Amino acid sequence: MNLDRRLSPAALALVFLAAPTPGPDGPLHLPEPIDAAMLAKVLLDQPGAYAVLDIRPAAQFAEWTIPGAKNVGLDALAAHVAALPASARVVLVDRDGTFAFAAAGALMERLPERPLRALVGGLQRYHQEIVLRAGATSMPATTPAAAPAAPADNPTAPKTRRSAGC
Repeated sequence: MNLDRRLSPAALALVFLAAPTPGPDGPLHLPEPIDAAMLAKVLLDQPGAYAVLDIRPAAQFAEWTIPGAKNVGLDALAAHVAALPASARVVLVDRDGTFAFAAAGALMERLPERPLRALVGGLQRYHQEIVLRAGATSMPATTPAAAPAAPADNPTAPKTRRSAGC
């Protein structure tokens, strides 16, 4: 039986990112939270300084993500982060933020010298606070579909009378 099919994504993260638990005197490594507004601002101000890693499955990543983000599978996450320049600020993102925080915390146990950030509220909050407020239409497929274009005037079609509202 294939074990991968029975485990949830969170359980798989624990398998891939398994790290020894800190002892009673050991430090607890936690990622730094970054909110949607701050992430959007720093990506505009310093786009090359941040490495946004989307840890969702490739199919979800293909639907939409933060511009400039890179999709990295859990099995390759540690190697990918280790290969990034030390000056790069790494931000993990997922659907709602919980999985990114868990993965970042587990990864920081393996790479304690590498500070990581996790997007608070994940891509859901980023979409609500940044994309929808800006009125962007090019981002996710989850935004309401545009209204169909009005049909061209057809001179042969009968005109309907409308009330003047009186």
